Amino acid sequence: MKRRLGVGRPAVAGGCGASGLDAALWRCGLTQRASEGRLPKFVFMFLAVIPLDVSAGVLAWLPPAGEPKAPPARIVSLAPSITEMLFEIGAGGRVVGVTRYDDWPPEAKKVRQIGGYLDVDIETVMLLKPDAVFCEPNAGIKNVVERLAGAGIPVGVVTVAEVASIFLAIEELGRAVGHEEKAKATAAGLRTRLDALKKRIEGTAPATVLLFFNVSPLMAAGKGAFADEALRLAGGKNLAGESPVMYPVYDVEKVAALDPAVIVDQSEATMGATGLSGDSAAFWKKWPNLKAVKTRRVHTVPGVYLFRPGPRIVESIEKLARTLHPEAF
Repeated sequence: MKRRLGVGRPAVAGGCGASGLDAALWRCGLTQRASEGRLPKFVFMFLAVIPLDVSAGVLAWLPPAGEPKAPPARIVSLAPSITEMLFEIGAGGRVVGVTRYDDWPPEAKKVRQIGGYLDVDIETVMLLKPDAVFCEPNAGIKNVVERLAGAGIPVGVVTVAEVASIFLAIEELGRAVGHEEKAKATAAGLRTRLDALKKRIEGTAPATVLLFFNVSPLMAAGKGAFADEALRLAGGKNLAGESPVMYPVYDVEKVAALDPAVIVDQSEATMGATGLSGDSAAFWKKWPNLKAVKTRRVHTVPGVYLFRPGPRIVESIEKLARTLHPEAF
């Protein structure tokens, strides 16, 4: 089911108290703090969602343009996760514009770049003459997408708040771009893999874990973060999962008090990384009494995309499960 957002119409359940277009695009001020340097840039890339009523759909079209009258032949994607979805369902050939952060699949790197996550060049977008623009809820481009929609270009806002809504978003995008069958098959395949993983780790005791996106300061994945759900689906018990803050900052004393069996340090994660290096490795060596350090269970999971809310999220969860429960594989 598709929704159309309009100013003054409630669109967020459990968001920041805003409504309508502002609720869809203004994520509790997190974008502002990221642009000012008060949050690490990589953390900002994970702060791409506000909880919506998933039953109402995950794709909303901005007024006044609304949704396209026919499947778009020229598409601009303003988020790497959306670009991945479009390529995954076979619509990559229609994508004519992406951000500088779009690095997957490799073909996406050859597409015309229209700026970044906060600095979209609207003139470049207009020159590309898109039939549709897709974005995530992003306060940094609120004015840009309003102008595009006002100019008659359909702008679809894709909002995902949990892993299950990623699969729904793939299906919604498929319907919007005329690749419905491929999208359904893609989403079904991802659900099947997740179900198979659940069966594989069934019966294993949840591993207590903390996952950090940064070590200076120690910024963990808390309740509501994609990583929190990913850890639970991978058979972990996230010790930061009860934090009232989505990305809590801890001192070492707090980590020692929680004393997780496993620490996942993603502060320097790259596509090919298989172990800790650089500042991260040096940091954890300072704390030999931590259980995870003593038992050599401080890990990094390869992939800068680990918690990008796109089709590779299941691969990320599978990698986490292997890290938390190697005995099950």
